[in-house]
Amino acid sequence: MSNIEILRQGIEDFGIEASDKMLADFQKYKEILVEWNQKMNLTGIEDEKEVFIKHFLDSVSAVTKGYIKNGMSLIDVGTGAGFPGMPLRICLPELKVTFLDLYGNSNNQQIGDSIFIEYGDIDILIDAGEKASGSCTVVPFLLEHVEDKKLEMIITTHADSDHLGGMVGLSGKDMYGALEAPGIEYQYIVDFGYEADSKVYKDYVELRNARVQEGATYLNIKEIFNEENLEAAAHFYLGEDMFLDFLDYKTYGIADIDDDNDRSVSCLLTHGEKKILLCGDSEKKEESYLTKLNIGKVDVFKANHHGSPTSNTKNLLDQIRPEYVVICSSEENKYNLPKKTIISRFIEYTQNVYATFISGNIEVISKNNNITITSVKALIPVQNSTWYLTDDPNNPIK
Repeated sequence: MSNIEILRQGIEDFGIEASDKMLADFQKYKEILVEWNQKMNLTGIEDEKEVFIKHFLDSVSAVTKGYIKNGMSLIDVGTGAGFPGMPLRICLPELKVTFLDLYGNSNNQQIGDSIFIEYGDIDILIDAGEKASGSCTVVPFLLEHVEDKKLEMIITTHADSDHLGGMVGLSGKDMYGALEAPGIEYQYIVDFGYEADSKVYKDYVELRNARVQEGATYLNIKEIFNEENLEAAAHFYLGEDMFLDFLDYKTYGIADIDDDNDRSVSCLLTHGEKKILLCGDSEKKEESYLTKLNIGKVDVFKANHHGSPTSNTKNLLDQIRPEYVVICSSEENKYNLPKKTIISRFIEYTQNVYATFISGNIEVISKNNNITITSVKALIPVQNSTWYLTDDPNNPIK
């Protein structure tokens, strides 16, 4: 048995799934340890097998007694070479959800959704904004954050260009869409399942089919809820206490729905006791079906349809009663979204209302059954922002 297989087997004997990325991180950690041990006395052990057993596995063994669990916050006092803190950190990942602040090729802020989910070596992208946002914001982000070059799932909620366009991206040299990011392997592609008339949709289908030819599995939302399709699933296990559920919102199968926003793929992330609700541009009709699912209280709610008054109904909010609301939009857009009247509605439920166009990329971290919110810019509640407090006759507060 190779040294890396000894490490893998030891980790899994502790009840932890040893992913390829986890093992690669341990390998890199060992190399750094040996390098720095030449400069300062960190350890008397440099043999790879001995490092794996006496340092890494010995550190990770702390989980076997139940004293240390995934998501806990720890202080490692006098850590020296990083034991046991670093091995535990590698083995017990946190959930991070990033709501991207989208920009185009002229560095202009753009309306749209793009959400990146990270859990250990699991990476999921939901939507990619407009074409320019995909090329200029989303793809560079993917290339930086998908360390193992494998995107486990990519979800397109519906066919509007500010969600689907970035999957295609701009044409031209070194311009790529999220479905053609250089060097990235795609495992699952999930979308809304209806046909649209736009050219960007046709381009998307061409790229999607190309990824399927390369080995990706394609599922649309109708197939996911077709009980006869044994290859489809609505409940995805992503790791310890971590699940992604596609919600059976029914409108995907109703022929007389006249607004494709009401066919948006909706999903619920659950990490331990924490829940994050992501529903694309769902409007009142779809929301009425979502309320029948008894989702219950959620911790983080991505505002539907960029904070539109045709979404975010009191019926839905009364049920989910979010602790945090995140709005994906731009400060200026032809739809004049979000509407300040909807901000006023959100703050009836929580004061923790944030927007990407104010705070930049917004990161939600779930750890130890706690939610932490950080952002690239200052994290300012929308209702306290200059944008909200400045009078605008076209977007009044009441």
